[in-house]
Amino acid sequence: MERESFHIPIKKEPVKKIEQREFIKMPVFVDKPGTLFAYGSLLDRERLLEQIHEINPDAKINIQDSGNFKDAYRIRATSPNTIVILHGAELEGIRANIIRESRFGEPEDAEHEEAYLYVRKAKEGERPRYVAGGLIIGLTKEFLQALDAYELATPPKSKEDDPQFYRRAQVHELRIDGKKYSSKNIEFYEGIAEQHLTDEDREATRKIVLGEGRKRGEKAEGAKWPETVRRQKGIEPRKAA
Repeated sequence: MERESFHIPIKKEPVKKIEQREFIKMPVFVDKPGTLFAYGSLLDRERLLEQIHEINPDAKINIQDSGNFKDAYRIRATSPNTIVILHGAELEGIRANIIRESRFGEPEDAEHEEAYLYVRKAKEGERPRYVAGGLIIGLTKEFLQALDAYELATPPKSKEDDPQFYRRAQVHELRIDGKKYSSKNIEFYEGIAEQHLTDEDREATRKIVLGEGRKRGEKAEGAKWPETVRRQKGIEPRKAA
């Protein structure tokens, strides 16, 4: 199964300060079942369409991109069946992780194994980060099933099936246009692959992420940490609720 990998070296750029503490309620037309926060290839219209057609090749789907709530609302109001990809959202309160290509199956190139990004909610004692992405609005249950299969978010029915590496989990903290929003119904694909990983897996992953031949405290040339993941500056490690 072809999946998108990341080859983007991290950029040294200032992280914006977080000043707002109060949450704004997400607009009702967005905060509904069928809205996903995505941070990878699903934000590409062609890739999203391709995955939906895997389960329903005859589905007639209209997907449009949007950059703000006003435009997204206009599209959904005039065409309720249109799927809208609202770009420019950030999921907060997360930790980012890396998983090796071999955990999904046989690597295409055993000597240059790929690494993939997934995120999970920050645990107690961890300093949270945020990941940049977007919202996919207007997905039906059928379309969500297609994406679940693509994202390996479906429990295996037999030993021959791929293991489950992700699950749909509720989004709590989102930032859009510098404002923080709360949500009750928006979901994202949360990585749960750590339960499958051994110490050898983690060591191999560190080599992939940091690069071979690196100096202590530095990344080697070609390190694959994506630029979409950043630390939430000024935020302390999470405490138990």
